[in-house]
Amino acid sequence: MPGHRVHAYADRQFFGKVYWKMHREMDWPVFYVHKNHRSFFHDILSVYAIAQKFYPGDPRAVESGFLHIQTDEACTRNPVYRAQLELLANADVRKRKRQCKKKSKQKKDVVETELGKLSKDMKKLVKIKELQRYLLDH
Repeated sequence: MPGHRVHAYADRQFFGKVYWKMHREMDWPVFYVHKNHRSFFHDILSVYAIAQKFYPGDPRAVESGFLHIQTDEACTRNPVYRAQLELLANADVRKRKRQCKKKSKQKKDVVETELGKLSKDMKKLVKIKELQRYLLDH
């Protein structure tokens, strides 16, 4: 049974965003009935109902639900396929974390640069003020 990372990875690849609420709602019975959770919410009517509840008017949410069902079935039939999907999903998570850290560092560098410019400007203003006082006194 693939985890939520696999479903999120598949969503990002096919739709460009993750339908977390769809997957969470489809899989919540797993905590009570484990592998038999697919007898709940893994059918056409349930997918439409969940999509309408959390993503009204978004046809991609329905497609995401169908992809969820197909991924579950494919991973059950072929454990090698499941392992490969999990490796891809984990690599995607690592890549996204690195990108996030890189963006954070870039923002920090920009802020430090702006603070440096502000500091220099403030020093210039102080010097100008001192020069004005000197000129007014003499």
